[in-house]
Amino acid sequence: MVTLVARMPTVLSHAASAVTALVFVNTLAYPTRISFSRVQNIGGGVVITLERSSPPMAALEDISAEELTAPVSEDKPTKDHHAQPERLVSGIRLYHSEIGTKKVVSAEPLRISRHSIEFQGVVSEFKQRSIDPVSAISVPLPTKTLAQPQADSHPSLPVQKQQENGRKPIPGTNVSGEVDLNGGLAFTGGAQKLTIQRYVKGQAAEMGTIHLQRGTFEIRVAEKTGRLVAQMKNEKDEVLGEGFYSFEDSPPNIEEHIKIKVYAKSTGINGQAISAYSFSDQKIVVKGAKLKLDDLDTIVSSDEDGVFGFSGISGNSVALVRATATEYIPSIQFVSGSQNNEVLMYPKKMVDSLINITEEKTKATDGLIWGKVSANGKPLSGVTIELAGLDTDPIYFNALYLPDKKLKETGANGMFAYLRVPPGLHQLRATLSEKNVDGVVVPVASGYVSPVALEIPQILKEVKVGFRDFGAKPQTLLSGILRAFGTEEIHDIKGEEIISMSPTRLLSFFDGIVKNFYPGRVLTAGKREEIEIPMLEPNWLQEKINESGHKVDPNKGAILLQIDSPLESLNVNGKPMTVTDKDVIEVEQKGIILINVTSGVNTILSKSAGKPDADMNIVVSDPGTVSVIDLRVVSGQ
Repeated sequence: MVTLVARMPTVLSHAASAVTALVFVNTLAYPTRISFSRVQNIGGGVVITLERSSPPMAALEDISAEELTAPVSEDKPTKDHHAQPERLVSGIRLYHSEIGTKKVVSAEPLRISRHSIEFQGVVSEFKQRSIDPVSAISVPLPTKTLAQPQADSHPSLPVQKQQENGRKPIPGTNVSGEVDLNGGLAFTGGAQKLTIQRYVKGQAAEMGTIHLQRGTFEIRVAEKTGRLVAQMKNEKDEVLGEGFYSFEDSPPNIEEHIKIKVYAKSTGINGQAISAYSFSDQKIVVKGAKLKLDDLDTIVSSDEDGVFGFSGISGNSVALVRATATEYIPSIQFVSGSQNNEVLMYPKKMVDSLINITEEKTKATDGLIWGKVSANGKPLSGVTIELAGLDTDPIYFNALYLPDKKLKETGANGMFAYLRVPPGLHQLRATLSEKNVDGVVVPVASGYVSPVALEIPQILKEVKVGFRDFGAKPQTLLSGILRAFGTEEIHDIKGEEIISMSPTRLLSFFDGIVKNFYPGRVLTAGKREEIEIPMLEPNWLQEKINESGHKVDPNKGAILLQIDSPLESLNVNGKPMTVTDKDVIEVEQKGIILINVTSGVNTILSKSAGKPDADMNIVVSDPGTVSVIDLRVVSGQ
């Protein structure tokens, strides 16, 4: 029996020392980038809204360029952070004209074409970007066929047929590399399994061989697309650890050795509370911080190492966490079950010093955004920050970490801040020359600090985009436009298209707009390899509503839950619901439609049959828009 023991990560703990109001600026820095894929409920206020001249829940038969923008509406004051969090009561506001057109960094070769679309007699010109398929990273084996598994390779399960009895080798390409166990995983043999397999669009393809003693793998693939997924399973076939390699993420025309790191499969939402006094790689943890996820009654505390965890939630979940601690301003940010989250907390002295130095008097209803821009993990200077819909400019910090109103771009530390930000969801973007970071949605609440990390991408990845008619049998592909919030980014989609996206893209909303269909909205991040939006045709939806006998409020939105197994439980904004409720419609296409959904941010907590944990998802609902949540269980995603 061969045992592989993972290297355990070391958590640094540093005692916080007394710092005066002015000394903090010399030690201030910002932690590593945080990536998210969904949103949670936040304190009351006004968020970004897609406003149209057509009646609510009416089909988009005609769309003008002007209707893709919306005026700024005033934000109403909300309660302080000690009160029960209020909900956002409006939808998403698009500031199409407030942020100028910027080019996006892309790996060569990049093609930019223009396409004109006419809505209501207005011809609008949209940019379409496409990029040549990238080459896979692989190392050919020296032999023409796969080597026979060694004795130590048990219990991997190779299914590729070897060359036997004179049969010809399977056509394709040999791919090899290393497999490394990390994060506390150890292979002890017995009934445990360590496997590697290729997945394409979530469907299992070829399986390869893992040689445990050498820590290597071999697999013959028909084509270099999709993902290589390495999994460690127990005797019950439950996944203990997982790692993957994406051919689509590989830099073009580069051959290198593949190394797949297998990490313990994430369960729950876990992380560490970190003080903003931390600098470089020296972390100062916050002990005894109280953390709560919106619409979840559980409150957890960080331990001596600042570590916290919420159990019973799947690793695919994304939520909004509120953190409080003695001598710290409350913090609000998104957290994900797919990563080790760092929840940044700002000492009261630090925030008070910023306010005093800038002479910016804040109100009880104001929030504060504090962020950093990086490239390759290092602070980036010369970056301009834009926050859609806000009249004031950001505050930048000089080389001494002091706020300097004379600066018009980030200094050597890449830091910036916005004071007096009204509560709601805000769109923030950083630009540097012709490079820009994709728009990111930032949650802001009264009396809270909202940490933000923006990463300038060096290489864009390919993402397949498609719209389909959900009510059709079979479901057919549609043509329309894909719109990203907070930027000028609009893609013309005909059937299926490949677009380029930053792999470090943070939380983003995309709307699929197809003539004679309700807009379909999805929440995504850079790690997505495919954006598929099911579209609902008004007559089809009205037929389903009539069959159910339910009534529709024209001032509210709808949510489509895609499922492939029955739901054991469903909660919307903390309220239990069943398929017999007046606002729930079950359809034969293995989906559930929620109607009369309150405009703004909504939390959906669901438990699917066969899943050990519940899924937490977030949507931003608008009248006339169908938000989409994918709860299907698809391996290899």
